[in-house]
Amino acid sequence: MLGLFFVYAGGFAALAQDELNAYVTDVYNNPVTIYPEGLDHQFLYEGIAAGTLMFIGAFGFYLIDKTTKYAYSPKHATLCLVVGMGLIIAALFPIMYMLLTKLDLLKILFPATS
Repeated sequence: MLGLFFVYAGGFAALAQDELNAYVTDVYNNPVTIYPEGLDHQFLYEGIAAGTLMFIGAFGFYLIDKTTKYAYSPKHATLCLVVGMGLIIAALFPIMYMLLTKLDLLKILFPATS
């Protein structure tokens, strides 16, 4: 599981980078948490956050698969199904937010109303 988390978190990409920027700020001196240069670069904690969210989503799929084991106990199967779907949805939106921020598509999809 640790090896899979290393791959999910982008460990190989972090090792292959020429330079590792541990701390970057924007023009207002606020810390930048998602590396703005593109999909081929990342911060260490950005990869750990994405890997953790992928594990949460994978556990949701595991719970959905487990519902077939409890086919004769509808209450337990429904609980596993609802919790699994909740975990998948709870992991999907932050990962999509990270990806849209990284590709700088949030400004295009959700323009400021001012």
